[in-house]
Amino acid sequence: MTQIENIAGYAPARSVKEARFGKRFYYWLGASGERYLHTVFPMDADFHCPGANLMVVRHEPNGERFVLFVGHVGQLSPRQIDHLRIYQGANEQHFHLMATGDTAVEKIATDLSRRHLPDEDADRQPRHSPRKSLPAVFFTNISF
Repeated sequence: MTQIENIAGYAPARSVKEARFGKRFYYWLGASGERYLHTVFPMDADFHCPGANLMVVRHEPNGERFVLFVGHVGQLSPRQIDHLRIYQGANEQHFHLMATGDTAVEKIATDLSRRHLPDEDADRQPRHSPRKSLPAVFFTNISF
């Protein structure tokens, strides 16, 4: 794990690291220290999994990743996704598929948000990540 990945709370999943999945699976750390396994897809992949946690990420050529949105599938409109992609450089969708029930999904989204998105109350300086929930899109037709 690089220093950048460690600071960001982003790490390859060791169980699949040597498998032929490439960098398809990653752990993201929450503010609580809990690790959440995510499946990574490019922004243009269609994926339909209502109720899953979603992180929209900008992956820089140097390996650095910026979290632009944390929430759940169905919370962003197609227009909001286009905005994140075009104006903020979003190029990856990270899905956590292991939460069961709305309460668990919300708890995980809150934990990840607290670690990876700026706290508006702590400082009023805007940073690279939007803090507010953005409201709905469903994905279909996954391509590998």
